[in-house]
Amino acid sequence: MYIPNSSYEILTFAIMLGVTLILGYLMGYFSSTEDVNYIKAQISKTNLDLERCKANQQTPLADTSQLEENSNHGNEISKRETYPKDSLTKILGIDARYEKKLNVAGIYTFRQLQLFNPLNLKHKLTSEQESLEVSDIIIWQQQAALAAANRWDELSSLQDELGKSTKN
Repeated sequence: MYIPNSSYEILTFAIMLGVTLILGYLMGYFSSTEDVNYIKAQISKTNLDLERCKANQQTPLADTSQLEENSNHGNEISKRETYPKDSLTKILGIDARYEKKLNVAGIYTFRQLQLFNPLNLKHKLTSEQESLEVSDIIIWQQQAALAAANRWDELSSLQDELGKSTKN
């Protein structure tokens, strides 16, 4: 271990230590600035892509009765736009009754079903007389993800497996 013998050596050591600390700080600052700028650019690109998707897929709602129905549930909707509806009954376990309940909850597409919080969806869809498990909703969401991605063969295979498991 080096031990300085004179004040000159101590001063030289302190200056070298200070310069090293400043260089280390600057290197860290500039390398993280590049990362932050990259992340900001990615966020901007993602937001732009999202806006383009919304602009390409939105169509005005033809039936305004759903606006009134949703406002009765405490949702404040001043302007409502929806995506073209998917046939949610293509999902194993969703019949016309559940599709109507999903539509009332604001879910019209496979993508919306896929992204909805399963616990919140359970509360919106069930009453005291009926039971729906969160696991059932998660299985719906797995199927919806495949349907939204147009992976119909995989959806069919999954539904076959689900059908076999419910028979056993």
